[in-house]
Amino acid sequence: MVTFYTASCIFKDLKVIADFHHFASVNAHRFVEKPLPDLIQLGLSESTESEVYKLAQRKASQLASEGKLYLDWR
Repeated sequence: MVTFYTASCIFKDLKVIADFHHFASVNAHRFVEKPLPDLIQLGLSESTESEVYKLAQRKASQLASEGKLYLDWR
């Protein structure tokens, strides 16, 4: 099976990878803390343009229906 990718699709994939790489690099020291910090809350502190922020915002909205509270400082 051959899969074809458009330039915009590849660019978006590279942005997602770069955003998550930046998130992991900046917060790596926190990933060894006990207890592990809430990754969704950490994601909400990223730039609003970041794919990490967008994913964290979607997940926080889903979990809000279960009574979970997240703070978005914007």
